[in-house]
Amino acid sequence: MMNRFLKGFGGLFIFMFAVTSAGFADDAQVMTMVKDLEKKMNDMQKTIDWQNQKLKTLEQSKGSYVPAAPEGGAAAEGYSTKNFETDLKEKLGDYGWINGMKFGGDLRLRYEGRMERPSSTSNDQNRFRYRLRYGFTKTFNEEMKLGFRMVSAPGESASLTRNSTNATFDNQFAFKDIAIDTAYATYTPTWANYGPVKGVAVTAGKFENPIGGSFMVWDGDIMPEGIYETAAFKAISTDHLNTDVTFLASQFVVEEGSGSENDDAELFAWQVGLDSKITGVTDDPVSVKNTLTWYDWSDLAEPGNFGGVAGGNFTAAGTGGTRLATAFNVLQLYNEIGFKVDPVPATKLWFEWLTNTAENADDSLGGGQDNAWGIGIKLGKAKDPKTWEVGYGYYWLEANSTPGVFTDSDFGGTDRRGSVLSAKYAFTKYLQLVAAAFWTNRITAETLTADEARNLYQLDLIWKF
Repeated sequence: MMNRFLKGFGGLFIFMFAVTSAGFADDAQVMTMVKDLEKKMNDMQKTIDWQNQKLKTLEQSKGSYVPAAPEGGAAAEGYSTKNFETDLKEKLGDYGWINGMKFGGDLRLRYEGRMERPSSTSNDQNRFRYRLRYGFTKTFNEEMKLGFRMVSAPGESASLTRNSTNATFDNQFAFKDIAIDTAYATYTPTWANYGPVKGVAVTAGKFENPIGGSFMVWDGDIMPEGIYETAAFKAISTDHLNTDVTFLASQFVVEEGSGSENDDAELFAWQVGLDSKITGVTDDPVSVKNTLTWYDWSDLAEPGNFGGVAGGNFTAAGTGGTRLATAFNVLQLYNEIGFKVDPVPATKLWFEWLTNTAENADDSLGGGQDNAWGIGIKLGKAKDPKTWEVGYGYYWLEANSTPGVFTDSDFGGTDRRGSVLSAKYAFTKYLQLVAAAFWTNRITAETLTADEARNLYQLDLIWKF
């Protein structure tokens, strides 16, 4: 049965390879109009170049030789930039709104195999899933931009899903849900970029996570809600060293407590970073990144805002464990260095450490589970066609080091340790093959339940458009 299903699913993969272009008739019509106008402008430029060459030749040879007119050039004589703008406006008509619009998205097809031990607690699982994302950005001018994106979501709990955009092939061909992934506006005041200061921006709404680091704090599918501000300035600029200092402040809404006895749960995060480029050490520049981030998860640990066992965090009663999630004030340090030394491909080394300074439970109640760290390496960069990359990381996330509900769901939240191996190959600019393996175990196995070892394997085909 599984073999037949795999063959059928393989057919879907082949189909995705075969389908390399699609579009709407209106978009194709607009592009045809624009290309026609562009051809007229190119022909006009050829004529101008020919006329300039003609004058230059006449001056040099006193009229003894005149270059031939370029093909298509004669048709462009008298066609000015003003003519182009008039024709463009006339032919686009109601499509004028497309100025500043950029559409895009991706489709990911995934096989996922999960094996947990002891087997008495969970059966092995094979799943076939997909993720679809599609949206747009609209740039009004150099200071204002907005964005919107839709995404697939698990139909069983779409309204509660925060760290997964996978829809599983299941439920007897039932229709799948679509959710709002991002909806935001960004204001980039040009007047604020003065002297060494640059990158000043304010973004509000629901947006891609602006806080970097590994997935020890954030799952890649988490899209925070609220507002954040960024800025940077040039600190050092020499022949061999350029360093920017970056700043980020964020005010995220986590849980609204109105109408109950709970206060609102919010996240206030501040980050300062150093981005450096060093030249002269190797043939290619060496990049160094260091960030220090402070997370204040205000009132998240209140019972109404924090649902007991959540992604590895434990409260004191009724959860089968004694880990005490009292509060979360997390300090995070991330360091990364990238370099290339032939014949070794482009290499990135990174190390991350964090601690929950508010985890103050008594040791007899399971206190002390407040640290996390990770270390890893990546070789290569799968960006251009026929390029590849591989990466490895080892992670140690203690139970109350950070809110486990927001950490990487594939790794399994907090109270876990283990290795992650990944590989990626870019067939084209638009098509990638990605594989990943997660081998993890529970940290508190000795005092809680069985070891709960888990192996997770994923194989993805990603088509970008």
